[in-house]
Amino acid sequence: MKILTKLLQSGCRKSDSKAVVHLRLRFFLELLHLNRVSDSVMETLSIIAYKQPVTKMEIEKIRGVSSDHAVSKLVEYNLVCELGRLDAPGRPLLFGTTEEFLRSFGVHSVDELPVLSPVQLEEFKQEAEEEMNVQLDI
Repeated sequence: MKILTKLLQSGCRKSDSKAVVHLRLRFFLELLHLNRVSDSVMETLSIIAYKQPVTKMEIEKIRGVSSDHAVSKLVEYNLVCELGRLDAPGRPLLFGTTEEFLRSFGVHSVDELPVLSPVQLEEFKQEAEEEMNVQLDI
């Protein structure tokens, strides 16, 4: 019953065809599946989506911690795939998003992903700096 309520709130109407309801239900269930994903996995997915193609080393440089588990989970969920190898020493794997990622987030290409405004970016930067100061003061 909760799912039906959520569907109706999301714009699904009783007069919609079965196909439309099915598509919305599938999308909603995929979102529920993604809600079980940890913050570290979502953070890693964000980095891959906006920086692709990207290596694990680049992801770890941004996050500051190992991303092996997060990348493995994303590959398991079919949201991320190996795109090839970087032409550099060690030939590290390159990762990018999949068609399933695009469908799950309701976009046709990564160009349609939301872009942060300069104001939002500055707010996030200040918030991160404040967190760093708090951690150093402890």
